[in-house]
Order: sequence, then structure tokens, then C-alpha cells
Amino acid sequence: MIALQLKGYNVYAIDGNHLQESEKRLKPLRQLHDAPLAGTTVARFDLQRQLFDRAYLLADAHAQESTTLVRVLDDLGEGDLLLADRHFCILSFLRAANEKGCSFLVRQHGRFKGVLVGSRREIGRTETGVAYEQTIKTSSAPDALVMRRVSVELDQPTRDGDNVIHLLTNLPPEVDARKTAELYHLRWEEETGFFYLTTTMTCELKSVGNPQAALFLFCMAMMAFNARQVVFASLYAEHEEELVNEVSHHAVSVEVSRYSDGMLVVLDDSFWQRYLGDQFEQLTTCLREVSAAVNPSAYRKSKRGPKKPVEKPPHTRPKNHVSTAKLLAQAKSETP
Repeated sequence: MIALQLKGYNVYAIDGNHLQESEKRLKPLRQLHDAPLAGTTVARFDLQRQLFDRAYLLADAHAQESTTLVRVLDDLGEGDLLLADRHFCILSFLRAANEKGCSFLVRQHGRFKGVLVGSRREIGRTETGVAYEQTIKTSSAPDALVMRRVSVELDQPTRDGDNVIHLLTNLPPEVDARKTAELYHLRWEEETGFFYLTTTMTCELKSVGNPQAALFLFCMAMMAFNARQVVFASLYAEHEEELVNEVSHHAVSVEVSRYSDGMLVVLDDSFWQRYLGDQFEQLTTCLREVSAAVNPSAYRKSKRGPKKPVEKPPHTRPKNHVSTAKLLAQAKSETP
């Protein structure tokens, strides 16, 4: 993994997840035609440990994800490297991160033009295209922030139709443009984490419309995801990588949910204290012993053919998204 090869840096990715439309069980929502949204979670993902380690919550679903950047910066320090999409390309944040000694690798937003310095240099091919590098400044002012701009001319356009992506970074020149471009692709590992949260961890329930409750549920799902990552780390330690790569996350979730209730009834806290111990070495030894007895083939992913296209009925009436938090606050202020 490139993140592990970038010595001297703690590599993180941040991205936002908008909670889905909820049911209209709350009184202010019952006569509403529009779709109520319970909020947004901006999560930080530790790419080296493959864990969610921070969550920045927005109860107002209409709030911009970038409004969390002050809190994000508070949790960063010297030696940290942050990967982020163009929604987080906020110049005040980039300048503050650079002054604090933090490194960043952020996709350039179209609204930021900057001042290009010198000529663009071709660096070489990456897995997805040809990489170029050029110096860029935030403005022509003497105290402007000077950054590296790594551009990748893609072999295949993105899902948004972009043929070129531009990345802004303050990483030193020792981290060449090709490695920088490949490093940015690791941001998708957080997207993969969100996918497993949605499909196997019950991170959202349509019946939960209260923003605080919905965001709490999502955070609990992230904690459960982290616990399952420990399970997979134990499997990787004892089995061949190819076998563990084929283990189904859904099958593991079913196995845990099937037996957890009974184990919690029969086995009390004192049993787990004796079994796992209070020392890290004893815990890791126990996990590896259990993992060695697991047959990964019994939890193999199922293979399926290509999906058939489904025609969706046309919408007869447009539906807008509304912020549940705003509606609740409005209803509270109108209550005598």
C-alpha cells in the first residue's frame, strides 16, 4: 500500500456522507411532500490502519461539508497528510494547514484558478493516465501560498466526464508527482468503507428521522465497522491474502448478528476479561488463535452475473430535499 510506503506521514482521508431520506414520523414532517434529510457525517479515515477515527457531524442537512474544516484542522498535527475531494478545496483551510505544518493533497475546485508559475513538466505514466507537474500560487500577492499542482490526463474520463484532474499539495518534491497521483486514489478506500457501512452495518434506518438519533446510529455503525476491521486484520495475519480478499463482509455480519445475542446472555463481562486479558499482547495472541481456526472458504463471496437494467417509473411530481433539523427548530419556535 502506498500509504504505508510514505514514511514519516500519518495518511488520512476525509469525505462526507449524506443520510438518506427518512420517513415522516415526526410531527413537523407528517404533511410534508418533500424529502426530509436527517443530516451529514464528515468522517476521517485512517488509511494506514483502515479505520474511521473521527466523525464531524452536521445536523443541518443543508450545511456545506466544508464548514467542518475548522474542526478537522484542530485534529491534525505535524506529520499528518490529509486527502480530500474538491469540496474541501478551501484556500483559508489550505493556508492554515500549511502554517500548522500539516500536509494536504486536495483536488482543485473549478472556482479556484490560482496563478500558474513556470511551465508544466511531464513526469510519466500512472495507472490511470499521464502525470504532469507545475507550480501554482493562490494569488499574485507576495505572501501567497505556493503549492505543487499535479495534473493527470486520464485514459478514461471520470464518471462526471472530466478528462483531467488537478491535485494541489504542499508535499515536498521528494514525493514525486506519480506517487502523489497514486496516493490520491487511496481516497476511494473511505468510499469503500461507506459502501460496507450502508450494505452490511445498518448505518441508516428510514424510520429514524431525528437528526441526533440518525447521526448517533451512523457513528455506532462506524464503531462496528472498526471492530470488524480487527477481525479482518486477524484473518490476514493467519491466512493467505487471496483467501481473505474473497471473504464476504455480508457473511461476517450475518455470523456476528446470529450468535451475539446468545453469547451476551450466557457469557458475562468477567468471562471476556479472563479470556482476552488486559494486555495488548494477550489480546492479539487470542485473536490470531481464533482466526487460525476459521475456514475463510466458508464465508466466500457469492458470484453473480451482470445486472439487468430496470426501467424506473417517471416522477409525476418533483420532490426537493429539506433539512429535518431546520423544520424541527422552526416548529419549536412556533410552539406557544
